Amino acid sequence: MMITARHRFGATLANCMAIAVTGGIRPDTLQQPPECGPSGEPQMPLIEVSLLAGRSPELKQKLIEKLTEATVEALGSKPESISVILRDVQPHDWAKGGITLGERKKSQSGG
Repeated sequence: MMITARHRFGATLANCMAIAVTGGIRPDTLQQPPECGPSGEPQMPLIEVSLLAGRSPELKQKLIEKLTEATVEALGSKPESISVILRDVQPHDWAKGGITLGERKKSQSGG
């Protein structure tokens, strides 16, 4: 069994190093993820953002630029090494307190 770790925004060296935390996995079966350098240092921040669907491509581009700038400033990463994934989530697929945002909006508008 091969296990890989994924580097996330703000990860430290310990996060980048693959560490077995559940029973029976031997450390020698762990594989260093491609985002990590040979000594385990983070190489490629990946920022994933879930947004309620409906924002314009221009607003998303601005968010990507600002996230990239903040990552360069905070981590010293090169802009070209930073990946950003935006996920549009439909209101019927996002819930708070057991109620989807679509249902919540319907009930607030009297529908």
